[in-house]
Amino acid sequence: MHSIQVYRAVFTIVGIALFADPALARDGSERCDSALLPQISVEQLSLSERIAYLSLIDESNYDKAKTSGSLKILMPDLPVTANYSQFAEHRRTFSSQTRFTYQRNEARSVFRQSLEPYQLAAWRDCMTSTEPGVRIMLTNDDADGAAAKVSYSEGPGRKRSFVASVTGGSIAGSSRFSLDHGGSETILLKRRSQSSSIRLVVNGQGMTDSAVSLAPSITPPSQGIPEIDWDIAPSDNRFKCVANKKTIDADLDCKTYNTCGNRSANTLMCAGTFYSHAIVAEPKAHRTAIPPIVWSFRATGQTFQCTANGKDVGAVLDCTNFGTCGVMEGNRMACAGTYYRRVLAPPEQ
Repeated sequence: MHSIQVYRAVFTIVGIALFADPALARDGSERCDSALLPQISVEQLSLSERIAYLSLIDESNYDKAKTSGSLKILMPDLPVTANYSQFAEHRRTFSSQTRFTYQRNEARSVFRQSLEPYQLAAWRDCMTSTEPGVRIMLTNDDADGAAAKVSYSEGPGRKRSFVASVTGGSIAGSSRFSLDHGGSETILLKRRSQSSSIRLVVNGQGMTDSAVSLAPSITPPSQGIPEIDWDIAPSDNRFKCVANKKTIDADLDCKTYNTCGNRSANTLMCAGTFYSHAIVAEPKAHRTAIPPIVWSFRATGQTFQCTANGKDVGAVLDCTNFGTCGVMEGNRMACAGTYYRRVLAPPEQ
């Protein structure tokens, strides 16, 4: 997979239809999730990505996911003999504890937009197969929109009319079209704004499918950010930040973060301040431009998940390690500092 930050969002997709054939009642794309799951290395997934992976598992692909060993990694407390109903209950509990929720089509998009092309080959083959159903395959996702290829298959001589509806954007052209068996229609989708995720539903006389194009990631570039050895110079309740043995423009009050006497936590506050406010080590002539990020977190007991510009960055921290339990600003700074030190700072060239 590409190095990505995958982010939590909760979408509600409305598309109610009366299904003539129970076998076609579910989204046409769902049967192809079994071709997508084996391509995902679960060991490398962030917390939100793990929830997305689990959201793609249904009764039809559960046994395959279990025998692959993925569930043992993601749900170590799941009994080896657990059936699908027991798994689904564990999944509900896990999701409620983490506060991440994914619609299945959104979870599919998380990986469709992040896996390498060769990892999507089997999934694409399934999506374009002659199995009965209507399937939406999104491509060319960018800040402006995406392209949707709607494919229909049922049997020689069959034909259906379809209606497309979209939220988070608009359709360029008509939303109504008819397809012969084996035919397809390309729909161009325009994003409402660069921060909007597009949700497309296609219904056709007993067949339905839906797909999501996630908004482009707000991922700060790591290029040009130097490796920094952080330290502090304490003075009463205040401390100055030291980067590579040089004092930088940050004079902090440990009482603000509830970190007085905790050198490690204060050091993280320095890194967080540096990253959040684009303070760069002297000399000023060598300052590096760092894009602004609004840091926040979601607390669950003593742990909290970090977010950047409202997007999950896959960092789960324990406030007791930083002495910041109950201190909102301290937790935010711990998020920024940890993310900067562990993710964004490459070796100095």
